[in-house]
Amino acid sequence: MKNYFSFFWPFNRQLEGLSADELYRELFGITFCAILWPVLIGSALYYFGLKLTPHQQFLGIALILPVSVIAIIMVWYCRLRRDLRPIKRFLFTPVEALDDTVISEALIRAYNFPLLSAKHVLKYQAPAFAVTFFSLILLSNLFLELNLELWQILIALLVSFMVGISHAIFEYYAVSVPIREVIARLRKHRGTISDEQYKRIIPFSMKQKLLLVSLFVVLPNTLILGITQLIQVHHQWLISGFSGSDGFLFDMIEWMILLVLIGGVLALFLCTRMASDVSDSANELSKAMNEVEGGKLDVSLLETTTDEFADIYRHFNLMVSELQERGRLRDAFGRYVARELAEDVMKHGANLGGEEVNASVLFADIRDFTAMSEKMTSQEIVNMLNQYFSAMSPVIKEEGGWINKFGGDSLLAVFGVLPPDENHIHHVIRSAQKMRTALAVFNEKRQQQGKEPLRIGIGIHTGKMVVGSVGSEDRMEYTVIGEAVNVASRIEGLNKKWGTDILVSQEVATAAEGTVLLQAMPETRVRGLSSTIQVYALK
Repeated sequence: MKNYFSFFWPFNRQLEGLSADELYRELFGITFCAILWPVLIGSALYYFGLKLTPHQQFLGIALILPVSVIAIIMVWYCRLRRDLRPIKRFLFTPVEALDDTVISEALIRAYNFPLLSAKHVLKYQAPAFAVTFFSLILLSNLFLELNLELWQILIALLVSFMVGISHAIFEYYAVSVPIREVIARLRKHRGTISDEQYKRIIPFSMKQKLLLVSLFVVLPNTLILGITQLIQVHHQWLISGFSGSDGFLFDMIEWMILLVLIGGVLALFLCTRMASDVSDSANELSKAMNEVEGGKLDVSLLETTTDEFADIYRHFNLMVSELQERGRLRDAFGRYVARELAEDVMKHGANLGGEEVNASVLFADIRDFTAMSEKMTSQEIVNMLNQYFSAMSPVIKEEGGWINKFGGDSLLAVFGVLPPDENHIHHVIRSAQKMRTALAVFNEKRQQQGKEPLRIGIGIHTGKMVVGSVGSEDRMEYTVIGEAVNVASRIEGLNKKWGTDILVSQEVATAAEGTVLLQAMPETRVRGLSSTIQVYALK
């Protein structure tokens, strides 16, 4: 019993987990009950408001209303089957057979369905009811001795008009409940809608919704109430035989018309004002959200009301403040570690552990730095290093390199990890060549300032290494560990021995053979390795 009653009042109905067939039946059931509510209300007004005789009541309840309802149901059934066709196709198509066309058409129809449903009530169902209803009244007057008077027919006409409006409003909100579930299921298959598809969705702003619903609820009912009362007063006046007091009757009619007009204008003003206030607040929020989406984080909404929007504005400002803080943290974090690493940590968090990768390592060191620093103040040393690293960093990043650490006058860059790159050997060599060029430009500026030029040595090696977070739970470092890293550092140190600036290992030279000019150096032994190694100078 409770399940059937929920069709009549579907606004708290839970539809998650229903089968496609059950959800489709929900749509049919709710729209059918949207017919019954206004018809029941109209029947009560018809029964109690027209002062009917028992014979008139019998004909109305037994013939006129049932046949009129049958007419509206027939129109409803034909219209609903057509309107629900794209949604039905989606619900009953197997998942593996769904394509873009089926999903797109169903999604567009689902978004349009509540407004389309209300529109079709006013366009098809209400006229079908009205035409059938008044045709039966006229026929019953002629052949079944219904004997309704003109004033009763006029009131019935106004009531049917009110019933049609009520039907459209109720159906708009009622069908929105199952349609939300339909849209949720569609969104699982399609997350976004193209601009072209959005153009097919009927726009219905919050201001339009509030204004139309408010006006339809307030104005027609106010006018109908006033007019029906005028009709009934006029009728009672005539049958009472007070023909000599027409002046009083006209004064009363004028007074009631004035009250109806003033009430209607006031209702129109209040509804318009209320709709504008809500719409302006919603538009202001939407505009601010678009600005935040575009990267503008200095947005703030002014709380000027004490309604729900004040709470929404307050939470929006708090959210923007947290985004600003997050942005500052990301920016600061990105200056100490690779931006790609900062983004990954901000998204997934930091965890101890690592993984083995195949990557290339570039180790660079300033020659005779100790002797140079003895002639400079601490501030001068820091300024020089900052300028030097600022010249080297861009060319490393251009080739996809990740600077793992700055070690005083040295730097360690890794290629093929952040981001992953199968062609990391090619990029590490190009980066070393660009560093050589960048250093020449850097030294030219220093010499123009009367300062001593810098010389650097670069060592490059490739191989397996472990990359990951090392440390403790409260403090960790994302770094690379392995023999390949140590060998690159040892190769860099050989530049002092032979007076070269860029040396690469045998593995790098083999992979780059034919693409760059290399000079083989004598096999030599380095600290930490038991056997000799072959290195090559990059020309």
